[in-house]
Amino acid sequence: APSQEAEAMPEQAPSQEAEESKQEPPQQADGAAELAHDSLPPPPGGRWGVFSPLAVLACTVLLALEFFVNAWGEDFDGPPSRECRFRVQVLGLKFCAAAFQVNPLFGPDAPALAHLGAMSGEEIADNWEVWRLLSGPFLPGGLVQWIGNVFALLSLGRSMEHLHGWWRVGAIYLLAGVAGGLACAMFTPYMLSAGLSGSICGLLGAAAGDVLLNWEVLSSPCCRLVKVLFSVALQALLGLAPLVDYFSLAVGFCVGLLSSVFVMDRLTLRTNCCASCSRQVSKGVAAICVAAAFVG
Repeated sequence: APSQEAEAMPEQAPSQEAEESKQEPPQQADGAAELAHDSLPPPPGGRWGVFSPLAVLACTVLLALEFFVNAWGEDFDGPPSRECRFRVQVLGLKFCAAAFQVNPLFGPDAPALAHLGAMSGEEIADNWEVWRLLSGPFLPGGLVQWIGNVFALLSLGRSMEHLHGWWRVGAIYLLAGVAGGLACAMFTPYMLSAGLSGSICGLLGAAAGDVLLNWEVLSSPCCRLVKVLFSVALQALLGLAPLVDYFSLAVGFCVGLLSSVFVMDRLTLRTNCCASCSRQVSKGVAAICVAAAFVG
């Protein structure tokens, strides 16, 4: 009997070890899953939208100043002129917009826009009024442009801020506006332009780059890309207006698209060698293109 028990004991020991070995792989798998989950970036959507509301506020204040400056020296008791056709008086303050023959965007005339800092290549190059490169991205050409671009800021800008942070969106917005202003100064130096659409096209280019970079994790990336392209088409139609420069729109979009490569967050981790190398090459090409645009 003792010999039989001794023979039975070794048979039970391997069976227990086999059961433990069967139970270990799921634990190891759970630990690997937790480690991979900890290594992923935090889920997007928890960041505050700061820049877009401030940009909307700045554009709204400048639009009101445009109508106010446009009414300087105008006699509201007399017949309306082409430069001050649509008039309104609130609390003793006079505001007016020019006729559609002068400004089809329902805004002031060109001197009022120039006084408030519209893009002018002649003033930037000859008189060194470089401050126009910073005032232009917030200056709408009229009420029509203000409505379209404010809608883009509140919808597109805020969603991008929630994903990538306000400072990235603000940097791309200002960089695209400055690049568009430089393009306007180089290619159309004698044209007065409102630089707000160039900055909006920069955000659209960054949104397109964001979709391409984070295609795997975004919900309905095709729909997002179609919406971005549709907004670009609307901006191109808006570029037919006299106070909107096509060079500013095109350069702003390209700068936003290139800047998104090395400014926007990558929402997934890429351990693939080819993917990492292609991303580094894209960063280098984007940096060279942006630097060449500013040097040129």
